[in-house]
Amino acid sequence: MRRKPMGFTLIELLTVIAIIAILAAILFPVYSRVKENSRKTTCISNMHQIYLAVSMYHTDTSGYPDFLLAPYQAGISAKDVKISPLYPEYIKDISFFHCPDNDVNDMNANVTVNNLVTGKPTAYYLYDSYDITSALNADGTPVSQAFIQTYSKDWTGVTGPQDAPNQMKYTNPPQDKTVITWCNYHVSTGGETLCPVLFLSGTVKNVGAKAMVQYGWQIAGHL
Repeated sequence: MRRKPMGFTLIELLTVIAIIAILAAILFPVYSRVKENSRKTTCISNMHQIYLAVSMYHTDTSGYPDFLLAPYQAGISAKDVKISPLYPEYIKDISFFHCPDNDVNDMNANVTVNNLVTGKPTAYYLYDSYDITSALNADGTPVSQAFIQTYSKDWTGVTGPQDAPNQMKYTNPPQDKTVITWCNYHVSTGGETLCPVLFLSGTVKNVGAKAMVQYGWQIAGHL
């Protein structure tokens, strides 16, 4: 009596490979989404720490900080900055200034961004994800190697009755309409379409990237 040959036939192997490929196509996006959700959760937690620090700073000084971390200081890494309104007095851990979707972990890397108040170039740490963030096009797609300022007490550069009241240069800005900062890294590197936005009320809302590009600090009036 002849024994049946051991092993798989070519058709059986191809069937198994096809099944594995189908499962991978289904599971990989799910896994990527879970990872991105975890990174966004960390980012929102960072924003909560920043909100608490800004609130304590305001209680102590009756004003709001000029920066969240600090402008770039030549020859000094982000974790060793000498002049910072919030770190390390109000925020002890430098990692709270870093979104996990920001792929720049070098604490000495820096980039120059146009300062909204002075109109002059200001160097920031690339590790710092909440004073600046990655730039997006009008359609919400990333701009390669470009960055914008997202924390500023004064984003109009003017004062007076016609000026926007939801700015932290004023004594009592409306908390639910005043933006502290937002993060574009979830769109530029995380594959998301929504950006977390931190308001002075402590609330974090996920906002479409196109809307953030269009409205920025005035986003509250368009939600």
